Amino acid sequence: MRLTNFGKSLIIIFSLVMVLLFVAFADNFTNSQPVSPISQKNNIDVDKNIDVDKNIDTDENIDTDESDDKIKQIKKTIFFEPDLAIIQSEEYSKLDVFIENAKKIKDISIQIEGNTATLLEDSETEFAKKLSLLRAKAVSEYLIYKGIEAKRIIVIGNGASKPICSNRTEEGRRANRRVEVFLK
Repeated sequence: MRLTNFGKSLIIIFSLVMVLLFVAFADNFTNSQPVSPISQKNNIDVDKNIDVDKNIDTDENIDTDESDDKIKQIKKTIFFEPDLAIIQSEEYSKLDVFIENAKKIKDISIQIEGNTATLLEDSETEFAKKLSLLRAKAVSEYLIYKGIEAKRIIVIGNGASKPICSNRTEEGRRANRRVEVFLK
């Protein structure tokens, strides 16, 4: 069987792509550490070191007899990879606890605020605004999928206008790539 020049070119291109993929992901197969920089957190536990508005970010279920002030302080912070609006697998458990609590209190709205990190001086770039909104919408869609009524949800994209840490360090940028979900 003879291959045409086009067929040979396709085989060469396919081989090159496979080699590039292998090189790109080889560390993932040999390294026992998690791939996600957010799960590695470079020895910094973002949830514990950053006190955002002194709200409660807990994995405990709330009691529906709690005071309105305490209920309205229940919040979850969900972290994202750079330039992505995909919820990471390790973040779903936080959302599931929040959803379980939110289902107990049906008369309170849920606010979802997406945020980004940026190295640019102008924190209101169009990309940052769109990305923060996409992150918030991703969380909103998950809440709706899990049974929260869409009419309860308020989605906001802050762009990079509300950093909780300096964007000059990787740890700060990691903390700023977040969505905050809270009862309002």
